[in-house]
Amino acid sequence: MKSIMKKLLLIINPVSGKSALRSQLIEIIDVFIKADYEVTTVVTQSEEHLSKTVTERGAEFDTVVCCGGDGTLNLTVKSLSLLEKKPKLGYIPCGTTNDFAKSRGIESMPLNAARHIANGEEREIDIGFFGERPYVYVAAFGVFSDVSYETPRQLKKNIGHAAYVIEGIKSLGKKNNRRNMTIKIDGKTLSGNFAYGMISNTHRIGGFELPIISDFTLDDGMLDVILIRTPKTADEHTKLINAFITQREDNEIVYKFRSSSFEYECDTEVPWTLDGEYGGSFKERRITLEKKYITMIY
Repeated sequence: MKSIMKKLLLIINPVSGKSALRSQLIEIIDVFIKADYEVTTVVTQSEEHLSKTVTERGAEFDTVVCCGGDGTLNLTVKSLSLLEKKPKLGYIPCGTTNDFAKSRGIESMPLNAARHIANGEEREIDIGFFGERPYVYVAAFGVFSDVSYETPRQLKKNIGHAAYVIEGIKSLGKKNNRRNMTIKIDGKTLSGNFAYGMISNTHRIGGFELPIISDFTLDDGMLDVILIRTPKTADEHTKLINAFITQREDNEIVYKFRSSSFEYECDTEVPWTLDGEYGGSFKERRITLEKKYITMIY
């Protein structure tokens, strides 16, 4: 008796697609068919089209595979979160930075990524929630969340993570980076002016390996938090630079935590980046983590 084929929804974001994806698309589909999947392919026309496809049809499938960048992955997870029955998730990274994929060791070549999904290991991954909105790998505010995307690529290539530090330090004095916040982390309260905050499950932002977080652990059921106070003096600027160079927290300027939750209040609205995309501006928010929220195959 012939076995019942599994159903796979292949979502392709044509805007972020690599040329390698286009040239290998038939082979990718063939890989899934040979793994006993019945493949339905959708080329998305907009973010709304992607979200509607997943929320209206996602429960029909055993596996949903999205092809695109970190923003495509974020939107797919956000849409899957609305389903009572969640299919397994596969990811073929085709964006510019692919931070999540590189942090997880997901194959960068589309055909190889497809082969790993077809034959790979199932892993239950943690997902962060920014209020009610899920995010996959990072929620960040402040100067360094922007700098990671704005630092010239050639400068990163030439001098490594020092480029990131240089560009960030140059921006610290801007008035729009000064935020008087009260932050609560697992019973601890920090108050003052913070130039940067990151609540993450990654070692990378904006295609750049971040210093001072190399010892953070993925999928441990905890939020990994970095906070940087706005330096006021030359000595504090020096301490901040030293913290980045030595990859150690300073306990006066740079803080690192593992926490089950993060919440803040601020006297002004704080703009946030979620998985590399603008996530809105808010005077207060609570961030939590759902352990083993989605099953990924890679």
